[in-house]
Amino acid sequence: MTFPLLWPYHAALMSLGFVCLATGMLVARYLKTRQRWLNIHKAFGIVGALFVLSGLFMAIYMVSVSTGQHFAVPHAYLGTIAIIFVCITPILGYAQFHVTTNRATIRTIHRWSGRITLVLVLSNMLSGFSVAGLL
Repeated sequence: MTFPLLWPYHAALMSLGFVCLATGMLVARYLKTRQRWLNIHKAFGIVGALFVLSGLFMAIYMVSVSTGQHFAVPHAYLGTIAIIFVCITPILGYAQFHVTTNRATIRTIHRWSGRITLVLVLSNMLSGFSVAGLL
Protein backbone atom coordinates (compact mmCIF):
# COMPACT_ATOMS: atom_id res chain seq x y z
CA MET A 1 0.00 0.00 0.00
CA THR A 2 1.15 3.48 -0.71
CA PHE A 3 0.44 6.96 0.58
CA PRO A 4 -2.52 7.69 -1.74
CA LEU A 5 -4.30 4.50 -0.65
CA LEU A 6 -3.90 5.13 3.09
CA TRP A 7 -4.45 8.84 3.64
CA PRO A 8 -8.27 8.62 3.45
CA TYR A 9 -8.24 6.22 6.44
CA HIS A 10 -5.98 8.57 8.36
CA ALA A 11 -8.20 11.53 7.49
CA ALA A 12 -11.37 9.62 8.43
CA LEU A 13 -9.98 8.58 11.82
CA MET A 14 -8.84 12.10 12.61
CA SER A 15 -12.13 13.60 11.44
CA LEU A 16 -14.15 11.15 13.55
CA GLY A 17 -11.90 11.96 16.49
CA PHE A 18 -12.52 15.67 16.05
CA VAL A 19 -16.28 15.18 15.81
CA CYS A 20 -16.30 13.11 19.01
CA LEU A 21 -14.08 15.58 20.87
CA ALA A 22 -16.24 18.50 19.74
CA THR A 23 -19.40 16.64 20.76
CA GLY A 24 -17.88 15.97 24.18
CA MET A 25 -17.15 19.67 24.57
CA LEU A 26 -20.67 20.62 23.51
CA VAL A 27 -22.16 18.17 26.01
CA ALA A 28 -20.07 19.70 28.80
CA ARG A 29 -20.99 23.21 27.72
CA TYR A 30 -24.70 22.90 27.03
CA LEU A 31 -26.08 19.76 28.71
CA LYS A 32 -24.90 20.14 32.31
CA THR A 33 -28.50 20.34 33.51
CA ARG A 34 -29.18 16.81 32.28
CA GLN A 35 -28.52 13.66 34.21
CA ARG A 36 -25.44 11.68 33.25
CA TRP A 37 -23.97 14.55 31.20
CA LEU A 38 -20.56 13.85 32.72
CA ASN A 39 -20.62 10.20 31.64
CA ILE A 40 -21.59 11.25 28.11
CA HIS A 41 -18.86 13.92 28.10
CA LYS A 42 -16.26 11.37 29.24
CA ALA A 43 -17.37 8.79 26.69
CA PHE A 44 -17.16 11.18 23.75
CA GLY A 45 -13.80 12.49 24.99
CA ILE A 46 -12.29 9.04 25.36
CA VAL A 47 -13.67 7.73 22.06
CA GLY A 48 -12.50 10.90 20.33
CA ALA A 49 -9.02 10.54 21.79
CA LEU A 50 -8.92 6.89 20.70
CA PHE A 51 -9.91 7.82 17.14
CA VAL A 52 -7.22 10.51 17.05
CA LEU A 53 -4.59 8.12 18.43
CA SER A 54 -5.67 5.50 15.87
CA GLY A 55 -5.26 8.17 13.19
CA LEU A 56 -1.76 8.84 14.53
CA PHE A 57 -0.80 5.18 14.20
CA MET A 58 -2.26 5.12 10.69
CA ALA A 59 -0.13 8.20 9.85
CA ILE A 60 3.02 6.61 11.25
CA TYR A 61 2.40 3.46 9.21
CA MET A 62 1.45 5.44 6.10
CA VAL A 63 4.63 7.53 6.18
CA SER A 64 6.79 4.50 7.05
CA VAL A 65 5.69 2.59 3.95
CA SER A 66 5.95 5.60 1.65
CA THR A 67 8.79 8.07 2.28
CA GLY A 68 9.92 7.17 5.79
CA GLN A 69 10.39 10.89 6.55
CA HIS A 70 8.04 11.51 9.46
CA PHE A 71 8.70 15.20 10.03
CA ALA A 72 8.98 16.43 6.46
CA VAL A 73 6.03 18.85 6.57
CA PRO A 74 4.63 21.31 9.16
CA HIS A 75 1.51 19.13 9.38
CA ALA A 76 3.56 16.55 11.29
CA TYR A 77 4.82 19.07 13.84
CA LEU A 78 1.38 20.56 14.43
CA GLY A 79 0.00 17.04 14.70
CA THR A 80 2.55 16.18 17.37
CA ILE A 81 1.48 19.15 19.47
CA ALA A 82 -2.19 18.24 18.95
CA ILE A 83 -1.55 14.63 20.03
CA ILE A 84 0.14 15.85 23.21
CA PHE A 85 -2.94 17.91 24.05
CA VAL A 86 -5.25 15.00 23.13
CA CYS A 87 -3.40 12.93 25.74
CA ILE A 88 -3.08 15.61 28.43
CA THR A 89 -6.70 16.81 28.38
CA PRO A 90 -8.36 13.57 29.60
CA ILE A 91 -5.62 13.14 32.21
CA LEU A 92 -6.50 16.57 33.57
CA GLY A 93 -10.20 15.67 33.47
CA TYR A 94 -9.49 12.57 35.52
CA ALA A 95 -7.21 14.46 37.90
CA GLN A 96 -9.81 17.07 38.80
CA PHE A 97 -11.86 14.34 40.49
CA HIS A 98 -9.00 12.40 42.05
CA VAL A 99 -6.56 15.06 43.26
CA THR A 100 -7.55 16.48 46.63
CA THR A 101 -5.88 19.88 46.26
CA ASN A 102 -6.22 22.56 43.58
CA ARG A 103 -9.32 21.00 41.99
CA ALA A 104 -10.60 24.35 40.70
CA THR A 105 -7.24 25.10 39.09
CA ILE A 106 -7.07 21.67 37.48
CA ARG A 107 -10.65 22.07 36.21
CA THR A 108 -9.78 25.42 34.64
CA ILE A 109 -6.65 23.99 33.01
CA HIS A 110 -8.69 20.99 31.75
CA ARG A 111 -11.25 23.31 30.17
CA TRP A 112 -8.61 25.44 28.45
CA SER A 113 -6.66 22.37 27.40
CA GLY A 114 -9.83 20.99 25.78
CA ARG A 115 -10.43 24.22 23.90
CA ILE A 116 -6.83 24.34 22.71
CA THR A 117 -7.03 20.67 21.72
CA LEU A 118 -10.05 21.29 19.49
CA VAL A 119 -8.37 24.24 17.78
CA LEU A 120 -5.14 22.27 17.27
CA VAL A 121 -6.89 19.19 15.88
CA LEU A 122 -9.05 21.27 13.53
CA SER A 123 -6.04 23.32 12.39
CA ASN A 124 -4.07 20.16 11.79
CA MET A 125 -6.93 18.61 9.84
CA LEU A 126 -7.00 21.64 7.56
CA SER A 127 -3.21 21.43 7.24
CA GLY A 128 -3.52 17.75 6.33
CA PHE A 129 -6.18 18.46 3.72
CA SER A 130 -3.77 21.01 2.25
CA VAL A 131 -0.93 18.46 2.18
CA ALA A 132 -3.28 15.99 0.45
CA GLY A 133 -4.13 18.65 -2.14
CA LEU A 134 -7.77 19.04 -1.09
CA LEU A 135 -7.44 22.68 -0.05
